[in-house]
Amino acid sequence: MAEWRSIIERAAGSSKVIPWSSGSAKTWAYVSRIDGKWFVAQFDRATGDLVTAFVPNNGQISAMLRLMGQ
Repeated sequence: MAEWRSIIERAAGSSKVIPWSSGSAKTWAYVSRIDGKWFVAQFDRATGDLVTAFVPNNGQISAMLRLMGQ
C-alpha cells in the first residue's frame, strides 16, 4: 500500500493536468510518466478527493495527450 500511495503522490505532482471524468464524477486527471510507464491519478474537481488511479490503456493515453496538445 505504501508503494501505491507513493506512486499516486508522485503523479499528483505532475504539471500535466486535464479535465476528465470517471463515471459521473468530474475530475482533474494528473498524467505522468513513472518508471517509464504512463500513470494517471484522478481527483474530484469539487472536493479534491482521490477518485481513481491507474495505468491508462493506449486509447486513454492517446486521448489525454491530444487534449494536452501533444
